[in-house]
Amino acid sequence: MKTIKADLNAATYVHCKAGKGRSWMLTMCYLTTQEGMGFEEAKQLVKEKRHQVSPSPSQVRFARDFTTWYNGNRAARARYNAAVASSHVPSRANAEHT
Repeated sequence: MKTIKADLNAATYVHCKAGKGRSWMLTMCYLTTQEGMGFEEAKQLVKEKRHQVSPSPSQVRFARDFTTWYNGNRAARARYNAAVASSHVPSRANAEHT
């Protein structure tokens, strides 16, 4: 998204199948980590642009925790790492060796 914005000065269209949760989550993470917006400010902007968004509570929690983790909060980073460790999704390091 940053490349499109910088190089082409163009809009970016983000969409999942229904356009209500996953695209919201991705857009929120981008706005709060790359554009420097606060969580509530980004949430309001996305809702204004796409009123039908309806993220699940876990999507909201993930976006908020990811934003906090990315911006340097160690407690959120620990929760994220614990969630990844308890999932069946291989980490990047493990995926490279399989």
